[in-house]
Amino acid sequence: MGFGGSSGITYWPEAPRDFCEKPLVRRPYYANYRTIAYTEPIANVSRKEELSLLEKKFKELAKQWQDATGTFALNMRRYAHPTYQSLMHTLGKESVKDVVPIILRELQQRPDVWFEALKVLTKTNPAQNSKNFDETVRDWLDWGKREHYIS
Repeated sequence: MGFGGSSGITYWPEAPRDFCEKPLVRRPYYANYRTIAYTEPIANVSRKEELSLLEKKFKELAKQWQDATGTFALNMRRYAHPTYQSLMHTLGKESVKDVVPIILRELQQRPDVWFEALKVLTKTNPAQNSKNFDETVRDWLDWGKREHYIS
């Protein structure tokens, strides 16, 4: 039995975020020979705890990415790394208003090349006229303060 047309595998769509305020977790459910993926809320998780979990996940992936690619000379190689792609995939599922402050705080504390992620998530580039790394960091942080993502 494989994936695709007549495999007998049924996939259920994810519940929209506004439908269930609690974070969602995927767990497989085995019934006979069919695997049905469904979404189940985690009990008693507050919004603050949900954001804390998101920030923790971000920091774990960011550290892995920085450790694996810190010596790369080309940013393109860093962006192409599987950990960065996983990070973008994870962040892409979350609300921009939740993710952008986490990245901007990381940029404040430990400047790194988060610019592509910020451009993709925010659909803007306040640093397009910057001439070097420090100016780009400053422009993104100024933008984050103007847009009230960070203080």
